[in-house]
Amino acid sequence: MEVAIVEGEDKRNEAFERAYVGLAASGTVALQLAAARLPFVVAYSLGALSGKIAHILIKIPYVCMVNILLGFEKLKKSSLRGPARTAAMTSNSWIPEYIQENCQADKIAQGLLQLFKDEKVREAEVKAMREATNLLKTPFSEIEISELAF
Repeated sequence: MEVAIVEGEDKRNEAFERAYVGLAASGTVALQLAAARLPFVVAYSLGALSGKIAHILIKIPYVCMVNILLGFEKLKKSSLRGPARTAAMTSNSWIPEYIQENCQADKIAQGLLQLFKDEKVREAEVKAMREATNLLKTPFSEIEISELAF
């Protein structure tokens, strides 16, 4: 299996086109992979103290922007309130996340292997990526420029 480290937007896009799956450390690259429709998993681990502080401060159940976008979209459509609302948001992770104590090579490898072997899992991720990136479009994306004349 070839592993490539690339620099620059063009080389990154070429690497995405050649790849079959991706491993991301969350952040911007997760949205870039989603835009490229390249199935991926997220893995990230902070130091013990930083992890504890983050756990106290961060109140959302995801780190991957695709999951955050789809989770909040799911909440917008939900009539649930309180803890039931939070449980509904966390009941589904569209992109697998291996964070902190779950950021272990064997677990990450299982997630990546599933993307290699199971076409239904790949298709579900690509569908989630499409939905998430569509949520990022501005309201003006479907309006003709001529309609915006003042």
